[in-house]
Amino acid sequence: MPPGYGLTTTRDDQGQLQRAVEYDQTAFFLAAWLRCLVFNLLSRFAQALGGEYTRMWAGTLLRKFIRRPATLYLVGNELQVIFDPFPGHAELQPLLDRLNAQRTALPWLGAAPCGNDLVVQFRIAQEEPLHPLTDLEKRKRLFGDG
Repeated sequence: MPPGYGLTTTRDDQGQLQRAVEYDQTAFFLAAWLRCLVFNLLSRFAQALGGEYTRMWAGTLLRKFIRRPATLYLVGNELQVIFDPFPGHAELQPLLDRLNAQRTALPWLGAAPCGNDLVVQFRIAQEEPLHPLTDLEKRKRLFGDG
């Protein structure tokens, strides 16, 4: 994020520091627009969860569902996001199932070996851990070299 203001410091005739603040309207409006966008996305997230979550504050949703440790795995042409289990994670499962059913592609991560974009899939860790790719397999998958 660009700073919303510029601060310049000069010395006056007596050697005292004088500071002047110049506000950057573009940066201010960008920050305000991004905050509103995040608020709208969190509101839609709450609506998708339904029930009591529709009335939760954004900070509560962040703490409860979004700021969670996860591990990324490349499996075939999927980028799997495996969240560590947390209290209440079962309430998130129906939404994750709907998102996974859409098989959303992430074109900015590059094409998979079969020519398709990576598809993101979300899961909650189970008793049996997934076996991640070896370092060599990751390198081949991401960079195409051997």
